[in-house]
Amino acid sequence: MNALSQEGGELSGATTTMARNLIGGDKTIRALKPGDKRLSDGEGLYMVPFAHGGAHSWRFDYTFQARRKTLSLGTYPEVGLKLARERACEFRALVASGIDPSEQRKAVRLAILQKQEDRRRVLNGEPPVGSFEDVALRWHRTREGDWSPGHAAKVLQRLKRDIFPFLGTSPIAQIDAPTVLKVLRRIEGRGVGETTHRALENCFAVFGFAVAEGLVTSNPASGLKRALKPVIARRYAAVTTPDELAPLLRAMDAYKGTPVVGAALQLLPMVTVRPGELRFATWDEFDLEGGWWRIPPARMKGSRERKLNGPPHWVPLPSQARRVLEELRPVTGQSR
Repeated sequence: MNALSQEGGELSGATTTMARNLIGGDKTIRALKPGDKRLSDGEGLYMVPFAHGGAHSWRFDYTFQARRKTLSLGTYPEVGLKLARERACEFRALVASGIDPSEQRKAVRLAILQKQEDRRRVLNGEPPVGSFEDVALRWHRTREGDWSPGHAAKVLQRLKRDIFPFLGTSPIAQIDAPTVLKVLRRIEGRGVGETTHRALENCFAVFGFAVAEGLVTSNPASGLKRALKPVIARRYAAVTTPDELAPLLRAMDAYKGTPVVGAALQLLPMVTVRPGELRFATWDEFDLEGGWWRIPPARMKGSRERKLNGPPHWVPLPSQARRVLEELRPVTGQSR
């Protein structure tokens, strides 16, 4: 018989085979008594008697990349002699092909757990781990602190309405450029070019986030802008010349409606703020004696951080503006 290394180890010299199937059968196994040493079947497969209470445990020893490792193959009689030999044979073949059976077993278990987790998340209305929606929502949570609440809500609504129904459950690593383009052209078909390009920007950012996390190696949304129709710039009505401004100011000054609206129309050209900043102004923001209006940062346009922790916006009040506010105070001064 050829010289062999230790049980289950590598062959010595030019040896190409080892003894195998050394256990005579179930009769031999049933004859085991407490205190008996392990029962070898050859080439790394052996049984440890009474390892788990009254059950005998199958073990398989192997060497991978010069490291000695052991795998459990189950207990007897649930795993019989024939099945244990089949499993050991599969593991030997993996080692011969350069695959570590222990790592493969971990990968299989992880895949099973991942499928179970995906099913649980779907039942709970959550996206599968690693899907486009999963990554996009994490990207959104990462960035929303830099945005105003309104902008964050718009981005999330756009993703939910236009992207998630078509890409949401797909593994992000399997999404290619033609797939993204197909979704964008579906939006484009509604005749909303600006929305299409904003959706592209969001997709580009999500895939960029995935690249940074190592989930994908490239950004499939890169370069797709050239495959979409360009956005046609829209021009909004605006007064841009003195000849147009004068009639507008006279019309605003001649307004005969409610005192509040009349005061707002007179104040707006003097303080030049956004209409919303003026509409929601409260009396405690004004210092009429000092000639200042302090607008809280929460009402200014900007990021969430600026709205929460930024400085207020100070607006100087000319004497004409103070007179308008003084005339308005008897009307609304009892409220905020």
